[in-house]
Amino acid sequence: VGPASIATFEAKDRALSPAEIRIMLKELENVPTLPTIRVGLKFILLTMVRKSELLEATWDEVDFENAVWSIPKERMKRKKPHNVYLSQQSLDIMIALKTCAANSRY
Repeated sequence: VGPASIATFEAKDRALSPAEIRIMLKELENVPTLPTIRVGLKFILLTMVRKSELLEATWDEVDFENAVWSIPKERMKRKKPHNVYLSQQSLDIMIALKTCAANSRY
């Protein structure tokens, strides 16, 4: 009998609950890592974007005045443009990152 015929496992999509997100945000402060990694993880938890979407973001995609990050379709998994509406916390993170980035387009 082959091992694959004994049991089948179905992958489950699971999202963090709001309570779990709060715990992650709180505990992230205690993780010994680079500040940029900590800030990036906070931003991902606040916006639920993919890591690759954040890493490939350019400043021209972010409308700071209206607190919207427009991800072009070329970088989206489903090939459709996507707007990320930024909370005050996530907007503050973007502003801090832009300050650190100086004249970089990323």
